[in-house]
Amino acid sequence: MNVALGNIGCTVGPDPAPPAPPVPGAPPPPPTPAAPGAPAAPVLPPAAVVAQMARENMPIRIPQPHTSPPEGGFQLTGLRTWFWMDQGQWTPVVARAELPGIWAEVTATPTRSVWTPADGSDPVTCAGPGRKYPGGEGQHQTDCGHVYTEIGDYTIRVAVTYTVTWRSSTGETGAQPAIVLTTDLPIRVEQRQAVIDP
Repeated sequence: MNVALGNIGCTVGPDPAPPAPPVPGAPPPPPTPAAPGAPAAPVLPPAAVVAQMARENMPIRIPQPHTSPPEGGFQLTGLRTWFWMDQGQWTPVVARAELPGIWAEVTATPTRSVWTPADGSDPVTCAGPGRKYPGGEGQHQTDCGHVYTEIGDYTIRVAVTYTVTWRSSTGETGAQPAIVLTTDLPIRVEQRQAVIDP
């Protein structure tokens, strides 16, 4: 059996015109709508908001204050009392918060301590944790201390200031209000006895 095939023709039209160039000052075209059923892109919270979440969960506590002579004994009138804190606790504290698609990290760094002697004198500001009296021979000095002139029981108020900064996975950085932690340190001051050689 013979089958005759006829000619099959098609018509090719001209190429479609290129899109028109954008008009200066005109608003951008609307975004192309997502295909039906496609999930919408997640909306990330501001990095500063995530940083605040990290701050609220920061495991921070004030370093333990001390005196030289030791606070467990007594201080002496006319003799400088040294103020200091544990060096191992005078370190930055870091906290991190994460949400889908974003994280933020907050760092709190201790920068100064303020000691209120409680005898009516001005507070003593120390640019750091101070240092323990080294003992031994020689003249030792500290700018983080106080000389009591009256005997009695005093409660020193100690305040430590932390500066707070943050960074995020978005590349944003910033600063937050400082954190100030306070604690009390009770001491007793006794009369310094003069030593008279026979």
